[in-house]
Amino acid sequence: MRYLGRFWEDQEILNAYTNKKILVTGGGGFIGRNLIDYLSNLPVEIHILQPFESNIPNVNAIKADIRNMDQISKAVTDISPDIIFHLAGQIPQSPGATPESLHEINYKGTINLLESLKSLKYASFVNVCTGQVYGKHNVPFEENFTTNPISEYAKSKLLATEYCQKLADENGLPHITLRLSNVYGPYQSANMFIPSLINSCLQNKVFRMTPGKQKKDSIYVKDIVHAFLKAAICKPAHGHVINIAQGESYRIIDIAKKIMSLTGTKIKLNRTLPYNDKDVFDYSFNIYKAKKVLAWMPKYSLDQGLKETIDSMRDKIK
Repeated sequence: MRYLGRFWEDQEILNAYTNKKILVTGGGGFIGRNLIDYLSNLPVEIHILQPFESNIPNVNAIKADIRNMDQISKAVTDISPDIIFHLAGQIPQSPGATPESLHEINYKGTINLLESLKSLKYASFVNVCTGQVYGKHNVPFEENFTTNPISEYAKSKLLATEYCQKLADENGLPHITLRLSNVYGPYQSANMFIPSLINSCLQNKVFRMTPGKQKKDSIYVKDIVHAFLKAAICKPAHGHVINIAQGESYRIIDIAKKIMSLTGTKIKLNRTLPYNDKDVFDYSFNIYKAKKVLAWMPKYSLDQGLKETIDSMRDKIK
């Protein structure tokens, strides 16, 4: 088994996943690829659904658009998965994203998937949500807070979560929703803040950003993967929404300085971009519930996660 990070030796996960059929929607995306990297080292059968061709090794990749009920229903019925990780979705930074497409993919796509599963028996369905559903709220965010989404993306993810929870409550289905903070790491799109800044540092280019006083909880993707794997086999988590985050927030300017220090560069930060009026200025999370229910907590510090991310990006440049 190749090195998988600070939790690869988790015997509980190995035992629970042996011989399971796993379905990952959006398996070709940022978090999906990291999840598959881990699952590929377990004795499991991996299937992924995505709307484009894929050549990811060790998986059965099925081309299917989550908006197309017929395609999704056939694929899900043919697979008959034991565990489903629902990562398919669209973010505002995706090419061609509109309020309508966010709604169609994130909300209606989730309905299509869950409707396709109605006639099947499965052990766990892990739904992925965003902490942006809390909106501009007191911090740290807690799962029992009233939600207040201020973007179309957050609204679409909240609707999907509410539908998942409704089915779990009414029918006793094994649904868990994980509400994520800012995730970073290998495979992330280059136009996101952390990989974009790392690229600028490695290429010694000026980087344009806001003044950077907003605070963000940033969690390394391998810790996210570990949380997914724990959640899917945790029966007490069924029907729950759980925050998955670092549990500590940093100003964006301080994250930028860490990245410059870790890359050994001193590029110019052009801090002239205006703040986004829909941005949550203090994005901090309480992760007590994850620790208590899932027996999970992050194993990577911000510096450790950033270092691994920088190393992986350096390797691509060589």
